Formats: sequence, C-alpha cells, structure tokens
Amino acid sequence: MRPRHWDMIMKVTKKDFVPPHQDKQMLLKQIIELNLHEYAGDVDEVCDQSQKEDKMEKQLVVLNDRYKNLKWLMDPYKTDPEVPLLKMDGDDFEQLEADQLAVGGMLANRYVAQFQAECDGWRSSLNNIADGYAMFSEIQRTWSYLEPLFIGSEEVRKELPQDAIRFTATDSVLRSTLKSTFKILNIRESSDVPGLIKTLENATEELNVCKKALKDFLEGRQRAFPRYFFIAEADLLDILSNGSEPRKILFHTPKVYLCARTFNVAKQDAPSGRPIAIELVAGVGKEVTVLEPPVPLEGKVEQYMENLIEVIKNVR
Repeated sequence: MRPRHWDMIMKVTKKDFVPPHQDKQMLLKQIIELNLHEYAGDVDEVCDQSQKEDKMEKQLVVLNDRYKNLKWLMDPYKTDPEVPLLKMDGDDFEQLEADQLAVGGMLANRYVAQFQAECDGWRSSLNNIADGYAMFSEIQRTWSYLEPLFIGSEEVRKELPQDAIRFTATDSVLRSTLKSTFKILNIRESSDVPGLIKTLENATEELNVCKKALKDFLEGRQRAFPRYFFIAEADLLDILSNGSEPRKILFHTPKVYLCARTFNVAKQDAPSGRPIAIELVAGVGKEVTVLEPPVPLEGKVEQYMENLIEVIKNVR
C-alpha cells in the first residue's frame, strides 16, 4: 500500500486517521478499530488497485534496468571498417517483442492512470526500437548490395547517372546515421533520437528507387546478351561492375562459355589499354586453342563477350 492508497481509503470511508506510513507504531488493533469492514467493497477495490499498481511498478523497474544496459552490436562494413552495420542479439529481440506485449497489457489495465505517462513513453520507445531495428536491417542489406555497384562501378554510374547521384546522397546520409547511432550505443536512447525513423523511411524509399533502376538496367543487359539470363545475379553484377577491367572477370568465363575455362591474353595490351584475348583454354582437359583473329576486350562487356562467341564459332 502506497500513501496514495491510504488517502483513497480515508476518502471512500470518510474516516480521518493517521495511516501506517506516518505512524510507524500503529498496531493491527488500531486498524481493526477503524471498522473498515463496514466498507468492504470500497476497501477491496482500493486494495486490488494497490496490487495491480505494484505489479505495474515492478514491471517498469525491470524495463528501466533492462534497456538501461541494452547496447547495439555491430559488424564493420566490408569496404569501410569505420561504418558499423548494426544488429541486436537474437534473445534481446525476442525480449523486445515480449516487452511490447507487456506494455500493451499495462496500458489496457484500468488502473494505469498512475503510470500513464511512463507507459506511453515506453510504448513509443519500444515501437521506435522495433521499427528502427527492422528498417536498419533491411536498409543495410539493400545498401550493402547496391553500394559496390553505384559507388564502385564506373559502368553503372555511367548507365544510371541520375540514380547514381541519388544513391550517393543516400549513401552519405546512411553512413552518418549508422555512425551516430552506434556512437550513442544505447539502443533505447539512440532509437528515440528525433527524426531517426523519418530518416530511415526516406533512405528506404530512395534505395528502393535505385534498386528498381538497377533491376531494369540488368534486364536490359540480359536482353542485349541472353547468356546473362543463365548467370546468377551476384556473378552478373560482378561481371558488369568490372567489365572495364576484363582481367578481373576472367574467372567467370565457364559461367558464360561452357567450352572454356578461361582466355589467355597477350602480354601487350591494345592501344586502348584493354587486354587482347589470344587463346581459349578448354573447359575439359588441357587443350589451348589460338583465337583467330585475336579479340580486343574493348567496349561494353557484353559486346566483347559477343565478339568472343563469333570467334569461338570458327575455332577448329
């Protein structure tokens, strides 16, 4: 029983007495002499409220203790270790879902008035954590997939200039947001930063636009060189990203040409600075066949791959 509950009992019974929290020497006999049993229904109501509020108060203490020490985990980004990829422990995420249900239950309790503001605050914070974590997870997957292409591939930037500009702007915001969020470290505190959810929603929207543009771009390249339809997307992206540096994609040769393991190139590059394919190394056995004429690996990657097919057809 809290002091407020004794005040409520005095109010409903219309009795004026010194409650136990003010009179430490008060005896049970004195309480019995108050004849509170004459107001059993009202007193039971106050006692029930006291028990329910005590349970809520203890739950809120547990929440405060738990989230006071809950911190982000991270993996460094593959090409920039200073950028943290945020994550939560699996058990912590499961507990988050349980805590959301617990707070929802408290808010539905008829005696929540005493803790209304605190429960509303926890509902907002837990929703921010859940929404923020879900968006961070999805954004990080999409961003990690697109970043090597829109930042690292000259070919993609040239073919999709407007989307490359869009991605560069979003990339800058995301790197800054990830760093600032991990710097705060505490999950609740960082998730409650004003504007974070809106920033993540905008980033998600921008990345989806870039992803769709890239998908359309890939489909166009597949139509231009149909063999690309039979190559895994990750391999195709690597081929297109490094198409201007043919030596980097020679290991993909068996995925494009079933008859070949790789191509040998001339020691001296073409005037353009690109290598010249002079020999085909068979996919089975050790046979090496001279390409006549040699094929400069110039222009778009699908163009010189098509040129290689035409030469291979004439190999005897």
